[in-house]
Amino acid sequence: MTAFDVAVIGAGVHGASVAFHLAGRGVRTVVIERSAAAGGPTGRSSAIVRAYYTNAFLASIARDSIGVFRDFGQHTGRSSGFRETGLLVLHPPEDEATVREVVPRLNEQGIPTDLLEPQQVVAEWPAFDLDGIAVAAFERDAGYADPVLTTQGMLERARELGAETLYGRVTAIEQNPLFSSSMFLDWRTRDTAAAPDNCLAQREPAPRDVPSGRWPSRPSGGPAVTRSSSAS
Repeated sequence: MTAFDVAVIGAGVHGASVAFHLAGRGVRTVVIERSAAAGGPTGRSSAIVRAYYTNAFLASIARDSIGVFRDFGQHTGRSSGFRETGLLVLHPPEDEATVREVVPRLNEQGIPTDLLEPQQVVAEWPAFDLDGIAVAAFERDAGYADPVLTTQGMLERARELGAETLYGRVTAIEQNPLFSSSMFLDWRTRDTAAAPDNCLAQREPAPRDVPSGRWPSRPSGGPAVTRSSSAS
């Protein structure tokens, strides 16, 4: 039986980020993945990288995460495919009061965001149909990244820092009867006929994870655009 400080189940972007941050702090970490890195919802991510949130806490951690995407090569030695395009959000009348309140606060938080009237949007992007739009916000530092490259980059760097990866399916999680702070994990390899193996993991709080980015299917010269039905 192999012992680790933390076992991370799933090698999506959240699991890879957790492993990357833990391994970088010297924590003995194992990632157990049933298929492939980013093989689940992460690989189908909308992949927008933005800090445009009405919730101040979410905005602050997303702002910091954009910095990680921008400097991804320095952190991991790899590319996340991040492209800074800006994000234009179009809001209906029912959002207007909230947007006018939130945009100044985002700028105070170090998230450069422009409050735009409909005529300003048309002047910059004349092809847009602004029927039913009362106000818009443009986050300058937003963009998109490749969720698969991001996940693989963090996971590969985590391995370089000492983390291990196991491929199979977790079949049971049981508390260690001798130590309440640790757990037994039974897992099967991809060969489901094989007998379960197991490892021991001590429970520890995981660090903040990094949000995923925007799949690079849009020309890099234009902003990401979303039409909001309510302020997020």
